[in-house]
Amino acid sequence: MKHTNQMSNSNTTKSKKYYIMAILTIALIDMIAVGLIIPSFPYFAKKLGMTPKVQGTLGTLYGLMQLIGSPFVGRLSDRFGKKLIMYMSFIGAGVSYLVMSVADSILVLYLSRIPVGLLKQTNTISLSYLSTITEEDERMRYVGYLGGISGTGIIIGSFLSGVICNYSVELAVYISCAIYLLSIPVIYLLLPSDQELEPFKIKSSSTYKNTGKDISWRESLSIITVDHTQLRNIILLYSLFNLGGNLFRSNFSLLLAESDVSTSENGYIMSYIGVISLLANMFIIPRITLNSKKMVQVGSMIGCITMIIYSFITMDMKRVIVILIPIMVANLIISSAVTTDITKLAPQELIGGVLGVKDSIGSICKIISPLIGGLLIEYGCEALLLSVAIVYFTIALFVTITKVLEPNKKKQE
Repeated sequence: MKHTNQMSNSNTTKSKKYYIMAILTIALIDMIAVGLIIPSFPYFAKKLGMTPKVQGTLGTLYGLMQLIGSPFVGRLSDRFGKKLIMYMSFIGAGVSYLVMSVADSILVLYLSRIPVGLLKQTNTISLSYLSTITEEDERMRYVGYLGGISGTGIIIGSFLSGVICNYSVELAVYISCAIYLLSIPVIYLLLPSDQELEPFKIKSSSTYKNTGKDISWRESLSIITVDHTQLRNIILLYSLFNLGGNLFRSNFSLLLAESDVSTSENGYIMSYIGVISLLANMFIIPRITLNSKKMVQVGSMIGCITMIIYSFITMDMKRVIVILIPIMVANLIISSAVTTDITKLAPQELIGGVLGVKDSIGSICKIISPLIGGLLIEYGCEALLLSVAIVYFTIALFVTITKVLEPNKKKQE
């Protein structure tokens, strides 16, 4: 009997390693395809006669579609299975880029952004898989690996896009479309179904007792926003962090334009940001031993101090390279800690819906932060940077004086 249990545990361990590698492989494929689109999309839109201002509305449309789709697609993954929604995400992206590749008008280009915005929730599903498969004390390490793999995919895809676009902008879009559609069999072969994840679900502790009844969308939203105080507070904390982070990220190019940084140097800096993110996710985040509360306190204070310094010095290429390191590392520390704690507190039967709500909040912040940032920059770059510093300080204060992210806190029953 003991030998049988040991064999069962060994098989589960092997399956766990295999499934984690499968999830990371699918994430890499996804981000390579995304990386192919990001650099080529502005040139593709320009060929159809879109001005930079009009191109910005495409980003807003995509954000709105993500806002609508994230919570519902996440909840669908809870009800119908993660694997099915991963299929849907890849098909939605493939169809969108197929439509984009044959777009001959601005209207068709707008329409092409709707399926990918509504249906593509690959990061939510990947996190949902990891939250089921991994133990709580190791989850942050794998969340870091997922971020690192995603960054690797973006770098590879962006590099390939640069090479391909020398021959044809449309070709980069065709290849991205082909990657998504041809990866459907790969998802079928590699990713586990929810039934195959049952051994891991048994080991996971759910925040709420599972009565066996199907939970409606309205009930799940009530649990997330009203009944579960700790989870609600962490999502509020994530909202604050996302607003501050997006205020800086979405207006970073404008900050560089106001500094002594050339257009070509701007492009190098964007690649440099990707490399910092990759290295931090792969080699720094997995090795941090602090609890989530201390991680957020440390990360937010690093961010606050860096933003204050940034606001009082004149930026050139060398200074930007130096100052981006603490900013990026601080953001990744906070993001990893908060995301990991959300997956720990979320009931397993609602994990997709919870992560969907989190992603919707991110979409809202992406929509409003360029508007807020633009207003602040009217008063000078210092106004924007000091505002972000205030957000970081507020995060540190909120975490310190409340019980959110309290270490070793038992989950609510």
